[in-house]
Amino acid sequence: MSSGVPSGSSMSTSTPGSPPPRAGGPNSVSFKDLCCLFCCPPFPSSIVSKLAFMPPEPSYTITEDNNLALIEGRAAWPHEPTFLSNCVEMRVGRSRRRNRVACTMIRAVPNAHFTLLFSHGNAVDLGQMSSFLYGLGYHLQCNVFSYDYSGYGCSTGKASEKNLYADITAAFELLKTEFGRLDRAIYVGLPCEVTRRAILDMRTRKMSLENSTITIQTLVARTAGYSGAELVAVCQTAAMFAMRENLEATVVQWKHFEQALTAVVSRTEAYLLEIYDDFKAGKTSNA
Repeated sequence: MSSGVPSGSSMSTSTPGSPPPRAGGPNSVSFKDLCCLFCCPPFPSSIVSKLAFMPPEPSYTITEDNNLALIEGRAAWPHEPTFLSNCVEMRVGRSRRRNRVACTMIRAVPNAHFTLLFSHGNAVDLGQMSSFLYGLGYHLQCNVFSYDYSGYGCSTGKASEKNLYADITAAFELLKTEFGRLDRAIYVGLPCEVTRRAILDMRTRKMSLENSTITIQTLVARTAGYSGAELVAVCQTAAMFAMRENLEATVVQWKHFEQALTAVVSRTEAYLLEIYDDFKAGKTSNA
């Protein structure tokens, strides 16, 4: 998405860099979790919470004047120190699930015409990502707006799939209300048949399948309405079902994908698709 957000800071440039992500934290996977996964009936929400979310120890705090304060030893800022205070602004929103959502606006270049809403990867938070986001904004010549998921950094609550959806919604609303109106939005729909095939081919390339051609063709037909992340989850969950059946399994069979399709379903609701279709057709205004 893009936004007509002005940037009034002038500055010189510095070579961007990104500190290595730090794994671990309260949601890291323990031996007990793996035993429960393979020895007990799997619950999709529990699998997602334990394997998909790994919050690190917080690497930053937010000062009273909405600046980012990095914790020494947990995050690094290799650029000019003044850039951190002049170009990085912090805000805290509230999600519909009542969690505080920490957000940052990084203005790496003056007078940028576009703003990128960036969802960072796992096992990192805004403090660890700040240097990378600054470099990304500088190279793309745009502002970068990002946020921490529930349970990450200064965001409250517990990391979960439902909280994740609420977090990005809250971040998007805060971006619009705090940093200017939305002048243009880019609609990216759910993967079409060709795209689903490409995603599934890529995610199963290193997996030994019972019959790769038939498996991929059937999966493409059965996953209409799935997002890219859900397609990835289907492949990962099928592999986990194969391991649960036999820890020394070398082949992922179709029955494992059948089980995965039952556990991982499309979560894009019909009313959202109608909103997106109306937006694509120009029936709604986003100004």
